[in-house]
Amino acid sequence: MEWALARLAASEAGVPGECVEAEACRGPGGLLYNIDGYSASEAKLPWITWEDWGWRAAAAAASDVVAAGGQPLAFLVSAGVSEPGRAIEISRGVGGLASSLGAVVLGGDTNRCACDDWVDVAVIGREIRWVGRRGGRPGDHVVQVGYSGYGAVARAVLEGLAAPEELGDRLSLAIRRPGVHVGLGDVYVECPIKAAIDNSDGWAYTLSQLARASGLSLEAWDVLVDPQAESFLASVVGDPEDWLLSSWEDYNVFVVVDPGEVDCVLGACRRAGLPCRVIGRLVEGRPGTVKFKGRVLEARGWDSFR
Repeated sequence: MEWALARLAASEAGVPGECVEAEACRGPGGLLYNIDGYSASEAKLPWITWEDWGWRAAAAAASDVVAAGGQPLAFLVSAGVSEPGRAIEISRGVGGLASSLGAVVLGGDTNRCACDDWVDVAVIGREIRWVGRRGGRPGDHVVQVGYSGYGAVARAVLEGLAAPEELGDRLSLAIRRPGVHVGLGDVYVECPIKAAIDNSDGWAYTLSQLARASGLSLEAWDVLVDPQAESFLASVVGDPEDWLLSSWEDYNVFVVVDPGEVDCVLGACRRAGLPCRVIGRLVEGRPGTVKFKGRVLEARGWDSFR
């Protein structure tokens, strides 16, 4: 997929390379743009509703805009469904997420298909301070903003180790209707963030992408996990560490900062009500390699082209 994006980014339609190593694209008028798409067979958790799925799809697209330094303003949705009522439910989910962010749904399109149900969500955001994936230097620290662990919990349910009703209301809601860390904009305004990426494809995989963008390796020593998710995983799998290192669709954000700016980031996070923790640093080495407590991690994640 990267080769296709590179060719598109290098065309006359955009600024060369700017959308390849970034979570969202810059456009005219100080706006950021992003679009995400999913098929139900690959991305819809079996126990969630179609409205939940619409919410999750919208959250994924919005989180990219936030990680790139924007404030979501408006959404557009397109869906292909095998049953008409599903389009209404999906749209309600997108609208619910948009409303939670103070944004609007401008419109969309529905399609009837005798196929795998699918949804595309586009987001337009106001640029606060644009940040791409690249720009890190050896010694820079990586701060995780927002909790991880929800994808690992969902995996445990998918693998039959627990039932959905065992999750409890709070943990179930965090998985069905994830939040978007819009307060990150305040952090970007206060502190000189060098690079950023959001975790949709997997904790270690996302860190590998972040390091590779700057041509560096990454040494990690911690994971910022929702305590309830960690406790739940411990009860069903024992030691949850390996599960947490591949947790996906958590929509936490990793930001890269100079060591001298760590206190700025942590302080800005506290004022914005965001959980934050220094989890690693960039180092010289093979680009994209991620070590956790000294061991090299397999950078596995959701990628339809691998």
